[in-house]
Amino acid sequence: MDTPTAGVLLREVARLHAHSQREQVACCNGTTSTQCLILTEVGRNGPMTL
Repeated sequence: MDTPTAGVLLREVARLHAHSQREQVACCNGTTSTQCLILTEVGRNGPMTL
């Protein structure tokens, strides 16, 4: 992969990541982005025992 193509790809991945983060925060109804990130990561790992 040449450098210009890699740069375009990296910018697109960063744009999609930022968009996804905004959507995740929007769905967490009043929590901080950190709290939402933690809930998202815990939920992604499936069921857990306490």
